[in-house]
Amino acid sequence: YLLQASPCQMSLHLANRMKRLEDLVRLPKMLHDGPLPKERTQEWNEKWMEGIAQSCRDGQVGEFVRLCGQHIDLDRSHRLLDLGGGHGLYSIAFAHLHPGLECTVMDLPVIVPYAQKTVDEYGSRVKVVVGDYFRDPLPEGNDVILSSFSRCGSEPALVEKVRDALTPHGHYVIRRHRAHTSEDPL
Repeated sequence: YLLQASPCQMSLHLANRMKRLEDLVRLPKMLHDGPLPKERTQEWNEKWMEGIAQSCRDGQVGEFVRLCGQHIDLDRSHRLLDLGGGHGLYSIAFAHLHPGLECTVMDLPVIVPYAQKTVDEYGSRVKVVVGDYFRDPLPEGNDVILSSFSRCGSEPALVEKVRDALTPHGHYVIRRHRAHTSEDPL
């Protein structure tokens, strides 16, 4: 995981985790003085995004795409919108496994160049568009809208906006960490 030449290397992912631990060390100060102001671009940069991509290359992308395919007929779906899709690996996998599915990653201007670089690296036909799902209109006519750990999946104010961007029998898939249970995950 630490060798730069390894396809499984996770040095940036581990560095991101260390940064989170450093933030915890400052917790007493933040509790006393309030949160430390941060600009999105201070944290959301190419190294941060590559760290997230590194953690996804451990098999979780394929597992998640297969799980979705067990619950949604993706071969009859035409359009997938990946909100806050960051690195684009999920859309790349969906597009690869379901050739009739047109996939679009929508993310902030600071993230889109990295997403496009990843799409180009994999030779994928995924589209990448700039947009802030809080402020901008969402592309319409989607059979599937995906939120994988992006803030849009936990914002009740966006539910109506997402619903309006879905086809009448479309699916809104929200991916989050949760304890293992016997419940249906989707």
